[in-house]
Amino acid sequence: MYLIYTAKMPFYEKYRINPEENWPWEQDAEKWDLMLKDTIKLFFINTGAMLIITCAYFKYFGGECFWDLSAEGLNNLHPFTVMIP
Repeated sequence: MYLIYTAKMPFYEKYRINPEENWPWEQDAEKWDLMLKDTIKLFFINTGAMLIITCAYFKYFGGECFWDLSAEGLNNLHPFTVMIP
């Protein structure tokens, strides 16, 4: 959606809630860049934490973990990269 809004397409500009106000990334670009970096960093931290918690739960409380968490399995990053939306 960010790319659609930054392209300033007339359709989306026409239906803005506050057309007289600038977008947040236009109001303060430095603050927006910092917030965007923090958001992306927290997304990956939270995704990694949930992966570890989920796999630990399956490993210690029964069930089967979908990922190979052995040393050899962790060398292959493909299973982790397919989780990124």
